[in-house]
Amino acid sequence: MKDENFQTEDKTYDENSNHGFSHYQTLDNNNINPEEPEIDIDGAKSRYRKSILMFIVYFISNILAYLLLEPFIKDVGLINALSVIISIIPIYLFMGKRALKETEDIRPSKKLSVVDLLFFVGIMYLLSIAFSHITNFFMRTFNIRSINVTEMIQTSLNTTLFIYAVFIGPFFEELNYRGFHLNNTRRYGAYSSILLSTLIFSFAHGNFMQGIGTLGIGFVLGYVAYFYSFQDAIILHILNNLIVSLLGMVSTMANQNTAKTLFIAFDLAILGLIVFAIISLFIKKRRDNIKKNLKYTRSEKIYLKALLTDPIFFVYILIILILMILPSFIVLE
Repeated sequence: MKDENFQTEDKTYDENSNHGFSHYQTLDNNNINPEEPEIDIDGAKSRYRKSILMFIVYFISNILAYLLLEPFIKDVGLINALSVIISIIPIYLFMGKRALKETEDIRPSKKLSVVDLLFFVGIMYLLSIAFSHITNFFMRTFNIRSINVTEMIQTSLNTTLFIYAVFIGPFFEELNYRGFHLNNTRRYGAYSSILLSTLIFSFAHGNFMQGIGTLGIGFVLGYVAYFYSFQDAIILHILNNLIVSLLGMVSTMANQNTAKTLFIAFDLAILGLIVFAIISLFIKKRRDNIKKNLKYTRSEKIYLKALLTDPIFFVYILIILILMILPSFIVLE
């Protein structure tokens, strides 16, 4: 903003400011960080709405591509891979190319080390368990029935579906949700961009169980993509899907004794990662780094409020929740 938009003593906004922030007046001098960028609410809302619109385009394109390919291709893994590639093209052309270009000079503040990777995997599984319990609570309380897509993939896993689930899917999902969507709104702060990209990522799964259950994973991937790089988020996503897919392969093993032993080994490994992540949170260096990254500044607060109070965002959430719940009842009747 220009200097004439502020009073010299109390730092309040001019009521005629074209940013429409008269209701954020009387800000304390200590709350204004001279290093923070100029507030641009109109630009932020435009980017938020563009991401929502592009999600709708992607969602519809993915469904249409799948329906058009299904009569000619019987392999589920190949259909999913081609559908994702086809549907991501318009997102790249209308939003992704610009988002990547605007952030191509951004360098991560810290390189993701092996220790960091193990920490985030542990946090991811910890949040996954938490959101799974939340999902189950809502499903029991409101009698919501949902297809377990993860279980379906695990029980019908073949070579192409494995390649899609472990490599192709995570790559294009991270390119889309973190590379395109998160970077599209990155300039407007970590809170709003991570939240929006996470909701778009989770809701794109199209069913209630995964739509809510993957929120924890989405938040971790968003954090890693924002403060490290979306390439690091790809690695983390691949690792997560690899573990899930391997568990699926173990469940189909003929030798039940071997399968049981491997399940116990996986469970202990995951438990170990969760314990490691929790212990790491008590280490001052790790805790201070997270606090620094997630510092709730004045601009973060303003942009997050702009997102959460946007009627378009509210309508989007409402419609997606309805679309995730209703088909479940129809399919399972």
